[in-house]
Amino acid sequence: MESIRKHFANFLKYRSEVLSVQGLEDEHGFKLPPVYKSFITQFEGVFGDVYMDSQEELQTLTYYEYYSEEGENLFFEDFLPVDNIFKYQSNSDSWVEHGVAPITEHSHGGTILLGIKENNLDKLYFEYERGLVLIEENIYSFLRNLKFTFEYSESKEKLYKKWGEDFWRVKE
Repeated sequence: MESIRKHFANFLKYRSEVLSVQGLEDEHGFKLPPVYKSFITQFEGVFGDVYMDSQEELQTLTYYEYYSEEGENLFFEDFLPVDNIFKYQSNSDSWVEHGVAPITEHSHGGTILLGIKENNLDKLYFEYERGLVLIEENIYSFLRNLKFTFEYSESKEKLYKKWGEDFWRVKE
């Protein structure tokens, strides 16, 4: 495993098309907070990759680490697409009760949550077994504390992509 500190924002993918969030907000009955909304209208995610192993299973190639003040490290692979933030917000009674919505995905559980109610707008939380823990005041302070990590056992020379695929494969 190899970690490198990326310069702020150089791992973000800029949007190639204009994003209008208004329709999703109207459809799902809540508005995204202003700082996060400014972020998602400019950026569509973070650079990261997965690869298909020899058993045709997707494996994490890169992910992001965030270290909390308590010293625990949090992992995620990518930000959720904007429409999924709205769709998944009601998947947990705890999320509805606390006024938060998931904004990241990780295949091994845990997620980073965005405050969407008046009393917690733009605040970011992580859901542990012991409950929600505040980790940052907004998405930009969160991004400043990320490390980009490569996690793979295969040699880089064995990785390739087929035309049109968005994941890597391992040459046999």
